[in-house]
Amino acid sequence: MMKELTADQIITMMNLLRAEGRRFLKAEFDMELEIPIEVNGRLKRALGNFHYKKDRRTGEMSAVKINISKVVLQNGYEMALDVLKHELIHYALLEKGIPNDDRDPEFIQACTSREVALTDTIQAKQKKAIMVCDKCGHEWALLRRRNGCTHRGCGGALVFKGREIR
Repeated sequence: MMKELTADQIITMMNLLRAEGRRFLKAEFDMELEIPIEVNGRLKRALGNFHYKKDRRTGEMSAVKINISKVVLQNGYEMALDVLKHELIHYALLEKGIPNDDRDPEFIQACTSREVALTDTIQAKQKKAIMVCDKCGHEWALLRRRNGCTHRGCGGALVFKGREIR
């Protein structure tokens, strides 16, 4: 069963991730890490994200920060490192002026050549609401509890059964 990390454990893991992130960027792209890497407890579906902004006058893009989901940290260092490397590749390609969207061939090549996971290829285990149809017994694991919903298949009411890690 997955346990909640303490604040000290999160700080330690983030320090390790930042150090490894700096090493990865230097080794793979010959660049320094010049943006913050932060934990974001609100991220549930996205395991991490890379923020950048576009200058309205010049149209130039600049990196802002990288967020790593708390859910990823709770799933372990290896998963968190893979997510961080994915986001660092977005950062490195943006800084070098190379297309860095998840669907861009350049981004896909950069990830696959470094054996870094692509978007939607990692599933983090997290607490989910278990909903059950009271008519047919079909079960769903959802990120949020849904009240007042019915099963389209049989018309039964969805009943909240509890929460579990899946």
